[in-house]
Amino acid sequence: MKKLATIFYTLLIVVLIVSCDATENSESQTFYLVRHAEKDLSDTTDNPALTQEGKERAFQLVTVLKDVKVDAIYSTKYDRNINTVKPLSGKTHKEIEVYEWHDWTPMLDKITKDKNLSTIVICGHGDNLLPMIAHLGGKKPQESLGHHEYDKIFKVVVYQDSTSVEVIVF
Repeated sequence: MKKLATIFYTLLIVVLIVSCDATENSESQTFYLVRHAEKDLSDTTDNPALTQEGKERAFQLVTVLKDVKVDAIYSTKYDRNINTVKPLSGKTHKEIEVYEWHDWTPMLDKITKDKNLSTIVICGHGDNLLPMIAHLGGKKPQESLGHHEYDKIFKVVVYQDSTSVEVIVF
């Protein structure tokens, strides 16, 4: 009987060790890709401000992500992008790291190699968010973003061998 118990506990320990290894290997990174909020379309410069609706949407982003532990926040240098994630930055105490809107690949490659970052928020533009999803290995949920489409967050979870994409409307 003692021998049987020893075998049982040995097998149980082996199963637990294998289970822990499998859990460690299933690490993932979660990206929340958000387009800047509504911008002032009457401003013809390349750096228009957010409208009142856009400012409200920036605070809605904080509400939507209230239960998410954000490790890093990235944005392009434009006021509309910075101000979209500024309330989230204030709540999470994470600095906004700036990337070039037209050269985002190095930023994504750097993030995916950093295993200390598990949850990342990236504020981008209508023409770079969907290509980012594809770069991360996900299937684009739509062909393009409409000119006035500001109400979606693309949650992209990158696993070792797959990528899932979810659209959150806010």
